[in-house]
Amino acid sequence: MRIAVVFLLAVVLDWGCSTNKAPDTQPARLGDLTYEIPAGWRHFDTMTPRSASSEWTPAQNSRRESVDVIRTELSPRLARAGRAAIEDVLLSAQRGLHNAKVSRISGLTSPYGLVGAQVEVDYTPQGLDRTYHRIHVVLFDGANKVVHILYTAEDPQFDAISIVLNSIHHEEA
Repeated sequence: MRIAVVFLLAVVLDWGCSTNKAPDTQPARLGDLTYEIPAGWRHFDTMTPRSASSEWTPAQNSRRESVDVIRTELSPRLARAGRAAIEDVLLSAQRGLHNAKVSRISGLTSPYGLVGAQVEVDYTPQGLDRTYHRIHVVLFDGANKVVHILYTAEDPQFDAISIVLNSIHHEEA
């Protein structure tokens, strides 16, 4: 009986410790920005003259989740208009989603000192009957560039966006 109790205690302790482990990650890069993404996620990259993006999804995607990292140049007019105008555009974009319930915008600073804003939205994609949750972060990257990080999921688990936000930074030369 005592051996069974000790074994059960060992299993419970091991399970408790293993659930608190940091998730495995893999390095990623977008221009001179580097960040971590959950291990096993795949990506598709797109480049245009004014932007670069990586769309990431897990290999097994029952939660229907994705992370998009997009670096874009601002139009000269929007760059001159400043942070408040960029935040207004961020809110407007979320309100344009079907059946959108949009949070207030909040400021944030990443562990590497990138400053930005975040908004959350629940919405129903056109043609679907399921609600998705999105977190859209904009990080200001100099006077005329921004980095968008979008996490979207039907069944959200926020590890992926936390990993990206806590690791994104400019690569040292």
